[in-house]
Amino acid sequence: MAKKVPQIIDVVDENQGGSQKVFSKIDKVISSLPMEKFDFVFSQMLEKSLRKFKLYVMKLDNQLTQHLRKYKSKTAASAETLKKLSLFEKEGEADQAEEEKFDVEIQNEAEQNNSETESS
Repeated sequence: MAKKVPQIIDVVDENQGGSQKVFSKIDKVISSLPMEKFDFVFSQMLEKSLRKFKLYVMKLDNQLTQHLRKYKSKTAASAETLKKLSLFEKEGEADQAEEEKFDVEIQNEAEQNNSETESS
């Protein structure tokens, strides 16, 4: 803005002669302002704001990571429970098959014993 005011004054001078005093006063006020200090303060405020924003993002990241860990542990526990259930079901099915085989063998032996006793 400070760089463009003298150019505006030149344009206004060509168009109107009376408003030159107003723009010359504005030019003096703007040129007397310490723009370097404003720039320095603005850059420091921007830096602090960005650092605070970074901290908030890091805190959010930590919270999301903890939430994911809890979710993962719950799903892992439920998956392990399902595995155990499926293992027990397989073992139960195997036990049932063994019991059926055993029952068949007992029945065969009983039939053989009955046939031997009938023949004797």
